[in-house]
Amino acid sequence: MPSNGVDRVTSKGEECGSIGPLERRVAIIGTGVVGTAIGIALSRRGYAVSGVADRTIDVARRTARRLGQIHYGTDVIEVAKKADFIFITTADDAIVPTCETIAAGGGVMRGDIFIHCSGALSSDALGSARDCGAFVASMHPVGVFADVETAVDQLPTLSYSLEGDDEAVTEAEIIVKKLGGTPLRVSKEEKVYLHIAACLTANYTVTLFDVALQVVRRLRFSKDEAVSVLLPLLKGAVEALEKNGMPGALTGPLARGDIHTIRRHIEAIHSVEELVRLYSLLGIRTLSIAREGGKIDEKTASRLKDILNESLMKSNRNPLNGGGDKP
Repeated sequence: MPSNGVDRVTSKGEECGSIGPLERRVAIIGTGVVGTAIGIALSRRGYAVSGVADRTIDVARRTARRLGQIHYGTDVIEVAKKADFIFITTADDAIVPTCETIAAGGGVMRGDIFIHCSGALSSDALGSARDCGAFVASMHPVGVFADVETAVDQLPTLSYSLEGDDEAVTEAEIIVKKLGGTPLRVSKEEKVYLHIAACLTANYTVTLFDVALQVVRRLRFSKDEAVSVLLPLLKGAVEALEKNGMPGALTGPLARGDIHTIRRHIEAIHSVEELVRLYSLLGIRTLSIAREGGKIDEKTASRLKDILNESLMKSNRNPLNGGGDKP
């Protein structure tokens, strides 16, 4: 392995490669929700967080105070030098340049562990640290993080995709287990599919909920009133998934084979082509789930699919405008 780094030596005179997990000094580079939550969680489990860095000094100071009187600043190189386990938890676009800055400034020592938490990027984003003798990995917590407190509470319940150098992945597995999570070793190629699935589950559910809100607001409900109507449905769907799994959780008119209801739905929204397309595409996919669960027979499924395909073809006369008129 090409190496431009310098051996880091502990106070006991041992090289970094022999350091136990709880003896490592952790640096958090990028103190957003994920970075701050990981820093707090690791600190509570016995890891020594030696410093934090952020591009904004006030943000770095605030995070440092939550972790105790530790080193903080905007100089990522200096913060990295004081640690041997470096988390780069910046925005995805900043991971590569941040790592390159640390490597070029002498902030990487042989045997260091560098980890990022992006779901989209592989461990190769930390290649500049690897070139200096560090071991690198990606450790993506598969979760939704609205704020630090919620994230800290959620970390023990999550799965974490791990890939990269064996040495770094092994230590990342130890961290995940210390946090109470479930480690999932994946390849670079597999990781992107897990991230796509996470986006579909979390992000696009919110998008679909917004579409449903717009439909309900045709009843002249306020946004808050619409949320109060639909949110129990969303919670109920999640509970059904937890209790019954797939395809047992599926309910609704397609699961019942209710042809007349589907026709009425399409007629009601026929003037909003984007909504018709979305409704029809989701409906066709839902039919396959209904058939898999034995909820409807093949003949009924075929009739429903014809209806949905017909509405889809009619709506496809004009291209989707991506953020056009809401229903």
